[in-house]
Amino acid sequence: MTRPVSICARAVELPALTPADVVRLASALPESVVLAGEWAAGDITLAADPIRLASASADPFAALDDLPVITGDIPADAIGGGWFGWLGFEPGANALGFYPNVLRRKNGQWSDEALLGVLDDAELELRRQTLVDALRRPVPRVGYRLGTVAPSRTLAGHAAAVERAIQHIRAGEIYQANICLTLRAPFAGSAAQAAADLLSGVEPRYGAFVSIGAAIVASASPELFLRRTGRHVLTQPIKGTRPRAGTDASAEAGRLAGSDKDRAENVMIVDLMRNDLSRVSEVGSVRVSGLLDVVPAPGVWHLVSGVEAQLRDGVTDGELLRAAFPPGSVSGVPKSRAVEVIAELEDGPRGVYTGAIGYVSPASGAEFSVAIRTASIAGEEFRLGVGGGITVDSTPAQEWWECFDKAWPLLRAVDGRVDDPAASRPSPDPRAAKGVFDTCLVRGGEPIERAEHLARLQRSLYELYQAPLPAHAAEALTSGHRTTSQWERQRIDVSPTGQVRITRSEVASPITLDGQEGADAIAVAAATGFGPHKWSGRERQTLLEEAHPGQVVIVADRWGLLESTRANVVGVVDGRLVTPPLDGRILPGVTRTTLLEIARDIGVEFALEPLDPQGAQALATVGSVAGMRWIRCCETDTGLLRWDGPGALLTELSRRLIHRWACGVTVRG
Repeated sequence: MTRPVSICARAVELPALTPADVVRLASALPESVVLAGEWAAGDITLAADPIRLASASADPFAALDDLPVITGDIPADAIGGGWFGWLGFEPGANALGFYPNVLRRKNGQWSDEALLGVLDDAELELRRQTLVDALRRPVPRVGYRLGTVAPSRTLAGHAAAVERAIQHIRAGEIYQANICLTLRAPFAGSAAQAAADLLSGVEPRYGAFVSIGAAIVASASPELFLRRTGRHVLTQPIKGTRPRAGTDASAEAGRLAGSDKDRAENVMIVDLMRNDLSRVSEVGSVRVSGLLDVVPAPGVWHLVSGVEAQLRDGVTDGELLRAAFPPGSVSGVPKSRAVEVIAELEDGPRGVYTGAIGYVSPASGAEFSVAIRTASIAGEEFRLGVGGGITVDSTPAQEWWECFDKAWPLLRAVDGRVDDPAASRPSPDPRAAKGVFDTCLVRGGEPIERAEHLARLQRSLYELYQAPLPAHAAEALTSGHRTTSQWERQRIDVSPTGQVRITRSEVASPITLDGQEGADAIAVAAATGFGPHKWSGRERQTLLEEAHPGQVVIVADRWGLLESTRANVVGVVDGRLVTPPLDGRILPGVTRTTLLEIARDIGVEFALEPLDPQGAQALATVGSVAGMRWIRCCETDTGLLRWDGPGALLTELSRRLIHRWACGVTVRG
């Protein structure tokens, strides 16, 4: 498509229309696209009936470079026409059409714009009149019904995927990854009306309606992926989220601004986007133009940064997109390995979600949003992708609730109802009033796994009280102290007001499982464990221990064991190491994490899933002071279970754990 063309733009009188009105009217046109919000210095753009569709199997970046050459003057900010549609996150998932004309509204004034010379004058005039006539019709409203919305996996399943991502980060394979899930619902009626309601209910920066192919796509994205004007390129990655609802909404903005985890995550993506743009830009032209700005979006606050650059001469839009795709904020760092981890941990392809939506024009340049807050409707199914960035400091259950913080404004706009009680954030826990604590084992005056204990205590204080760890508490955890004992137990209690109490006591040297007598245990029915924080108020644990003296008390739901009053639980099931996921009901034990890392290092398969003692070949508790303790019998509601010993796998893991504690290194196979 190298023929020379010129741009024509002329004013058109049309009735007052909202973006939702335009979506409803455009849905009667073939292969229509509506962009609404901050696109291209305007507020609405409509394209319909493309003269070409890019093949899904073709290279989409090469297709986007197949453009006519503009001759003559270009009216200010004119698009004229070009490629419109979306690029899917996975290769081969694309929907792109070439449109020789568009209708646009800027500053309240509509104009029709066309690429003169692509078609003969009579055909182009007919197309232009078709768009104008479509927007002069009465605005219809057609009904639809969205059934009950269900997540593609449970809180426990998503938490397990997040924890797996954290393990990849701790192993040094990646620094960050975006892990997502899908919300699905049965759908009947007008997909265009649902898209219109979504856009009017959310009013996004980069709203889009795309009806190319079998699926209707409705996007309420707040994020600019790429905008090229002349040789100038801008990207504005989003990383960092807090809820923006209720009486505490403004305070959440301050918490986001001060969150080390979110700030670090954002800066990582900024560096990634700088690297992506540097591949196609003039040397020295890439710069950060805004960093860590707190910006409101529907239902949430975001941290937004900006990166700008000047493209090298000869670099095309297809080459620019190829260098930066998929967007860094929805993939991870480093991007290639993060995409592999995403494919491993998620439950299916993303499609349009987290890809890009936008256009390439031979006149005005290119502009694409990141396709987040994006729903698709195909046949009788509604799909909405949600997710978040995972770093080493992420809390798996919190990442699940962040997904719904992002989803709720869109679901409310289309009257979506979620059939999962875990979708709502839990109420504040009354135990928080007494504060939290952390306990670690001290060897020769040096706390074992001190960085991990420090990080967990800091996360609890931030999540519960939005407070930092007091300096003297941090000092106690991060530096040794003189002691005559080889092994000690150190406990640090921190109140909600920041008061600190430190207690130490001598303990026996931890030993491996093959040097222990097994412990007797009882499984007590409960809906939940003791929660993700080590509460200073331990009344529930104390009552259970007093009711069952001499036994290890383990709470269990109908799917399996959760945790004991003083430790996590692990078992061997069909040769695998199994432990319950961090779904917000149990403590994210430091030693549990260490044990999983040791298992990974020596090639032991492990699973983060419910632990059914009926099918276990061995069972043990895992804690930061006693280490591993094997269970020889466990009283359950179906009878007494017995094990002859800890088994070879748990024994080997305990040996390596004690060696790590004694020597400060992990023994590798």
